[in-house]
Amino acid sequence: MALNDFSQLEKFLEKYKLKESCADIIQFSTLITQLSFSDFIKYDPTIVRGLDYYTGIVFEVFDIHPDNNRAIAGGGAYANLLQIFNESPLAGVGFGLGDVTLRDFLETHKLLKDFTKAENDLLLVYTNANEEIETFKIAQQLRQTSLKIETNLGAIKFNKIFKLAESKGYSYIGIVESKDDTTIVQIKNLTDNSTNFYSLSEVEKIRDFIK
Repeated sequence: MALNDFSQLEKFLEKYKLKESCADIIQFSTLITQLSFSDFIKYDPTIVRGLDYYTGIVFEVFDIHPDNNRAIAGGGAYANLLQIFNESPLAGVGFGLGDVTLRDFLETHKLLKDFTKAENDLLLVYTNANEEIETFKIAQQLRQTSLKIETNLGAIKFNKIFKLAESKGYSYIGIVESKDDTTIVQIKNLTDNSTNFYSLSEVEKIRDFIK
């Protein structure tokens, strides 16, 4: 139990003539060295898993940041899992990852995105249910130009559009509306308050205005 690296383990197995019966762990150690993973993988004989279907190497994944020095995932190799369901043994490797531990890891390393702010290019809305189909159609066409489009599900009152866009962090909003029996799209830049009006066929011009 005092062994703490693979070189010590290999010497131990050789001393007690266990190398042949433990060929898998020796092969694993060799691969770690060959793939230059030695700085990232540590041998620890105290790690155990609480489920009896594990039949091979078990492991834990640790965050080494001093503010979050804890295991964030754990698993191992198994061959008996399917036998629980009366199936033939099948080798595999799996692990479990906790949502809280993942969040802690992302926050500690400043990798967690701010999901309160939109990363889409355009918030596309309509104020009258009659414009719903046209809104979804032009949204599809704009997405084909590589724009990221969010469509509001349901008609929205005009006085609520800008508050919604602001709460989602949008710089551009598009309002599909009917004027003089023609359906048009009003695209507004919320940064400089510039506004352009487009027909439903002017998809490329809308993209150029936003980009």
